[in-house]
Amino acid sequence: MRQQHRYVNMDVQYNDQILDVSIVFYMYGKLSKSYIRFRYKKVDIFELYDSKEENYQQAVKTICELIDTIGVETYRKFDRSMGELKRIYSRRIIVDNKVYANFYESELSVGERFMYSREIMMNDGNQLEDHLLIEDREDVESKQQVLRNLRRKVKNYFEEVEVLPHPQYLNTKYSLVYQDITDWMEQNIPTYYIQRFMNALEAV
Repeated sequence: MRQQHRYVNMDVQYNDQILDVSIVFYMYGKLSKSYIRFRYKKVDIFELYDSKEENYQQAVKTICELIDTIGVETYRKFDRSMGELKRIYSRRIIVDNKVYANFYESELSVGERFMYSREIMMNDGNQLEDHLLIEDREDVESKQQVLRNLRRKVKNYFEEVEVLPHPQYLNTKYSLVYQDITDWMEQNIPTYYIQRFMNALEAV
């Protein structure tokens, strides 16, 4: 499925500055993501934001406040760390500070479309699954939506019955990377900002 995008430029006032902000919308069929792009204190920022949870002015203000609070160099390291976390989230499930990967994936033809599914077995033997009928095998974003849905189901299951995925899916390498990054954040980034940016990862 072909990706489309559009953008609008808006001025956002932060303290005594007027920032030139681009709001970029990427569209994948019925699905879409929103990003903000701007420059502050010589830092180029391109950040995903959830328009259902916050408006773009608030998203810009939050990032500027974070840079003011922790300094440019610490923010640059934080941004690199978030980039690594986004790569982990884009293909895996994270629950209870552990990273799970290589769960079952299937594509089943249904006429001219196909059913795309992902599933994972929990440690109590129950299978959690999500699927979506997709028209185009190249529709990467819809496949990501299936992963996001499954990730949410796994987290909810863990919160409800305290059961994790089966250990066969545990990825020790990425679990250590995830733990190192989150430990560094807890020591260097105020909790409010950690929660805001970590929540945004659920949309990856």
